[in-house]
Amino acid sequence: MTEQPTAAPPDGAPAESGTATSTPPQLLLKILFHALRVSDPLLNEAAAEFLVQFGTKPVPRLVQVAVDRKNRRPHRLRALTLIGRIGQLSSADDYLGLHALLLEDDPVLRDVVHRVLPALGIPAGRPQPAPAAKPGTRSRKKAAG
Repeated sequence: MTEQPTAAPPDGAPAESGTATSTPPQLLLKILFHALRVSDPLLNEAAAEFLVQFGTKPVPRLVQVAVDRKNRRPHRLRALTLIGRIGQLSSADDYLGLHALLLEDDPVLRDVVHRVLPALGIPAGRPQPAPAAKPGTRSRKKAAG
């Protein structure tokens, strides 16, 4: 009895580890997204050049990377910059994700979003100061001492 291949996830979606079957474009996208994670400018630039060739297909995943606070700042910034290089969003969800970053605590991320949105033809307005901390919440910065 022969095994039936498992259905591959949509392009850009993370595949289950192990024996999941992926098409060559899906595998290439996985490798390219991983290459954006590491701190190697040459590898980052090569991955960015390849990802731009995919058009808007990687944009939802790039927005997800940029929005996810678990990712390190350089990784998030690379994703945002790459969205600007691609020059288009793939859906309204992409816009909503980027718009949410305008309220980010990190002023560097907010500044990059304010530069990326106009590159996409979306007016961003003027950068706003960081939102005030909610009463009873602790700052993300560690106290000196």
